[in-house]
Amino acid sequence: MSSRRIDVVILCEDKQQEVFARRFLEGWNIETRSIRVVPMPQGWNVKSVIEAFPSELESYRTARVNSEDVRLIAVADADRNSVRDMHQKFDASCSHVGAKIDVRRADERVGIFTPKYRIETWIHFILGNTVDEEVDNYPRFKGHERDPGAKIVAFARECKKTDRSQRLHFPPSLAGACEEFETRIRP
Repeated sequence: MSSRRIDVVILCEDKQQEVFARRFLEGWNIETRSIRVVPMPQGWNVKSVIEAFPSELESYRTARVNSEDVRLIAVADADRNSVRDMHQKFDASCSHVGAKIDVRRADERVGIFTPKYRIETWIHFILGNTVDEEVDNYPRFKGHERDPGAKIVAFARECKKTDRSQRLHFPPSLAGACEEFETRIRP
């Protein structure tokens, strides 16, 4: 029995976010072979991801019209912004000159992950550390530390098995990502 192929497009700022998203998807049993990462030129940042979002959303919609089972995940650090503010920025990018497309709809498999401060906050939490999303004091990972794969995969599996009330001990932006994944991306 063959499983249905799911194509996932990841739009993110940097390699650390890509690694996290790939491992998170792996924990939700999505084949990593079916993942395409939008190329990230050197110096990409939150603004770059938000500006590229309308084009990727349009590509997603075209793929869906062509009967492809595809999903889009955008990852951008919230920094000092709230998760809600970040989602509004993604929506606003769809109405900028040149884009002029509808914002993502509830029936679309398009998720926006916005780690508060940075993705490292989530990873430090997953590694068992106490974190505070309101401070930017979690060091970046280097070399082999960049991919704590098994821990992220295990966390994603935990996220998959829990409901909203059981995620209260997660950092709020990470609990929001679990919900975003469950309601928008999940196969």
